Amino acid sequence: VGFNTVPVQGKVVFTKGGEVKTLADRQGVVTFESVDQPGVRALGEIQEGGSFTLSTVKDGVSAPGAVEGPHRVRLDLDDSAARFVAPQFLDFQKSGITVKVPSDQPVEIKVWK
Repeated sequence: VGFNTVPVQGKVVFTKGGEVKTLADRQGVVTFESVDQPGVRALGEIQEGGSFTLSTVKDGVSAPGAVEGPHRVRLDLDDSAARFVAPQFLDFQKSGITVKVPSDQPVEIKVWK
């Protein structure tokens, strides 16, 4: 493949007033961008229950998982889903979410409105 990835699975959790909900009926993708290799991104479609599995696409080649190291995280949501989360979560620079790959436990991405 030309680059090494490690499997990454996780869950997007929507918290509202202490209550945990999912964006299950909404269309969306969670996107990880490598801090060490800008432009290298891993994407995972948000499934029912908020779960996702990442795949990396680099130079037109796809591989399961994500490259090792720190990643910035954002959500890519359609308009009907985007209104349920704070706008900061739609931007790598503003989301405040970073994840180190590989992770010892399943990745949990917490978002709110």
